[in-house]
Amino acid sequence: MVRRTVPYFFLVLLTLFIILNQVQLDKRMKNKKKLVEELMYFPSGKFISQVACGYDDVLSDFVWLRFIQYYGQEMLTNKEFRYLEHILDILTTLDPRFTVAYTFGALLLVTNVNDPDAGFELLSKGMRANPMKWQLPYMKAFLYYIYLEDYKLAGKFFKIAAHLPNAPDFTRRFAAFVYQRAGSIDISLYLWWELYRATKNPWEQEVAVRSIKQCTIEKIERLIDTYLQDKREFPRTLQVLVKEGFIKNIPLAPDSGEYYINHQKRIVECSTGGYLRRKWKKHL
Repeated sequence: MVRRTVPYFFLVLLTLFIILNQVQLDKRMKNKKKLVEELMYFPSGKFISQVACGYDDVLSDFVWLRFIQYYGQEMLTNKEFRYLEHILDILTTLDPRFTVAYTFGALLLVTNVNDPDAGFELLSKGMRANPMKWQLPYMKAFLYYIYLEDYKLAGKFFKIAAHLPNAPDFTRRFAAFVYQRAGSIDISLYLWWELYRATKNPWEQEVAVRSIKQCTIEKIERLIDTYLQDKREFPRTLQVLVKEGFIKNIPLAPDSGEYYINHQKRIVECSTGGYLRRKWKKHL
C-alpha cells in the first residue's frame, strides 16, 4: 500500500504543478517574454517521465500544446526559436512514439533554427525509439537532399525508409533518383528495378522503365569512356565491352528493349526508346 501511495503523492504534486502552471501561462500568453521564461524552466523530459507514474501521454499532450503555442508566438515575432530543441527533447522523451514530433520538429530545427545537427539528432533519437517507422529515415533523407544537398546520405536514408514496413513506393523512387544524382548508378539501378517489380501502379512502372533505361545508358556511357581512355578507339559494338571484360553482360530493358551503339549519331540507344544522353566526339 505504501508503494502505491508514494507515486500517487508525486502524481498529485505534479498535477497541481501543471494546473497552476497552465493557469499562469494562460494569463501570460499576451506577454511572450514571460512565456519563454516559463518554457526555459521546464524540467527535462527524463525527470518528468520519472515522476509521471505512467501518465507520460497526458503530460506529453500538455507539452505539445505548449510547443504549438511557443511556435505560434515565435512565428509572429522574432522567429528565434531558442527553446525549440529543449521542448522537443522533453516531448519525445515523454512520448518516444510520437512520430510527428520528430519529423515536424526536425524540419523546424533545420529550416527555422538553422541547426541541422539538432534536427538530425532528433531524428536519430526517433529512429532508435521507432526503428520500424519509415517516416523518420525518410525525413532525414529529405533534409539531406533539400537543404544540405548531400545526395549520398540522402540516398542512404531513402533506401532505409524504402525497406521498412508500409513504406510507400515513392520512397524507392526517391532513393533511386538521389543515388543517380550522387553518381551511384548501380545502386540507383537496383532500386529502380525493385520499384518496377514491386509497384502495382502502371504510372510508377512507366517511370521506372524510363529511369532504368536512363541509368543503364549512363552506365554504358561511362564504360565507353573508360574503354576509350584505355584503347584509344570507339568500340564497334557493346559486345566488345563484354569481350574485353569491361562489363559482364549487356542487360535488357524491362520492356525487352536492347541497348546498342548508334555509330551515325555516336550515341547509345535502346531499341524500344529511352533517354539518349551523350555523344563522344571529344574522345575521338
